[in-house]
Amino acid sequence: MLEGLICALYELVVKSSQSEGKDRISAGHEFEEETARLVYLHEKIEGLKANPPRLTLQMPTISGLAYQFDASFSYRDTIFLIECKKRKSLLTGIELVHYFASKILDYALAANRSGSLLKMRGIFMSTQDTGDSGHVYGLSFGVRVIDPSHPPVEFILSRLPDSEAVLRRSFQELQRKVDTDFVNDLRNSPSSVYKDYQFLMGRWDKVAGHSRK
Repeated sequence: MLEGLICALYELVVKSSQSEGKDRISAGHEFEEETARLVYLHEKIEGLKANPPRLTLQMPTISGLAYQFDASFSYRDTIFLIECKKRKSLLTGIELVHYFASKILDYALAANRSGSLLKMRGIFMSTQDTGDSGHVYGLSFGVRVIDPSHPPVEFILSRLPDSEAVLRRSFQELQRKVDTDFVNDLRNSPSSVYKDYQFLMGRWDKVAGHSRK
């Protein structure tokens, strides 16, 4: 699902993490604008409907508040909300993901209360490593965390050689688990899925001929 966009967003995160602009605010805005551009670029390619950048989502929330997001789009029965973090923060990775997820949950719980079938998902993009706990927490509440140190499953699948059929099937199964609604589906836990990711990443490192730091 949305493999091309996820891969493009990861490549942008890696590229942005390697550039050190003198003006941090300007660099942050550029990161946000490039993210929004990629969403628009994939509108026809993957059948999504892009929203204007920095949209304040005018939908019911439990709190009654409305939140602005750096980029967003609709895909089938789901609204995807994107947060971009280019500059360093005093908060830890899990704290940043927690804050972003809380905004999405404010909308999602209101939709659930009204009986709406609309789903809410998040994509948290950071040029800094958000840590293992940030990824596990994101998985728990429908937020895909994309940082330079953790290649998304979609990116790995796009790089696996045809000769690695067994490893490819393992990553495809992992991809299905990553997209699980962990709040309502109790068959897998976010922690166990992330451990599967770490194990398979170790196998991919050997195939790719390098080690991640």
